[in-house]
Amino acid sequence: IVQRTTGCAMRLSILVLLSAVDETLGFTSSQSWNDRGIGKLQMSSSAGGAGGSATSVVSWEDLTQQIGQTAVGKALNEDAEQRLKGRGSPNVHNKMRLFDSKFSESKKPAITLFRDHAGWCPYCEKTMLLVEEKQVPLQIDLVPMRSYGDKPREFLRKVPNGLLPAIEVQGQVITESSVIMELLDRWHPTEDGYRPMMPDENDVSGQKKYTELARLERELFSWWCTLMFRPELPAVGGNMIKNLFGGGGEAMSGSMQGFMDCMKKVDSALADTEGPWFFGKEYPTMIDFVFASHIERMLASCAFWKGLDLRDSKWGMDSLIRWLDAFDRKPYFLAFKGDYYSTVLNIEPQYGPAYDGGFD
Repeated sequence: IVQRTTGCAMRLSILVLLSAVDETLGFTSSQSWNDRGIGKLQMSSSAGGAGGSATSVVSWEDLTQQIGQTAVGKALNEDAEQRLKGRGSPNVHNKMRLFDSKFSESKKPAITLFRDHAGWCPYCEKTMLLVEEKQVPLQIDLVPMRSYGDKPREFLRKVPNGLLPAIEVQGQVITESSVIMELLDRWHPTEDGYRPMMPDENDVSGQKKYTELARLERELFSWWCTLMFRPELPAVGGNMIKNLFGGGGEAMSGSMQGFMDCMKKVDSALADTEGPWFFGKEYPTMIDFVFASHIERMLASCAFWKGLDLRDSKWGMDSLIRWLDAFDRKPYFLAFKGDYYSTVLNIEPQYGPAYDGGFD
């Protein structure tokens, strides 16, 4: 594709990419491209046939060097250097996270997290969301999901079943995201300056609430799987009668109705707190991350296969929307959040084929 792209088209692609970064890095729309150094990007030309000239494509090395001289390029390169040291911004390709801890490149954390290299595993994602919010220092080893390639032999020697995520601590390997998240929370207590991610062991009502919410998340996931990965039957009974006799509303299949009813339970649970999060704290906790990674996939899949926009205000799930908006203001969530199109494409290799249905 690169070889078939003209220099002008390549330059346009770069401008579009850098324009998208502008807001994040603080550029204003009043700044011209030349002010930002973009106008200095040069494309080489060579004479074409008798009818005109042809434009050759600048090498990636030249583009990298030229972009690195711009304000945007310098900022990105500086951040990339910091990320190699375990600092810098959250990123799906980070190999180490040190935050403000005592660890360094020479004195690395004892915990190694194995997670998928593309950021498409929902269980790896929820684990990383907790790591970023709690700022747990650890090393990261990126491993392909089974859906996208063979796992390295070295990893399979440590984790024979190939499950992701996994952590290794002093030669001991532990799998299952929920177990890993609980252990990371327990190993980094509040007395050491870390935010708690779960209710205190002596908080009976908090523990009960967490258990109920965890069951609700599994119920929601079950309804989503039923809606997406099984043929959806036509709407029958009350829905059909309501529409035939002018009652209004959307006709839903049984699986759609079950999914929406369960999602409204989630909205009600969020409405019970003053803040956007499930436990009403000023920051999200473990149960928020447990829900977030799969609801992200529900938003994309429902829109694509079912014509259902869960963020539409007509469904009356204002607390859910408030929760989603609060996550979208978290840089680490945006670092792992996929766009709808990419998310839809990576669902089928992991879960199987989905079925069209829902609304037009």
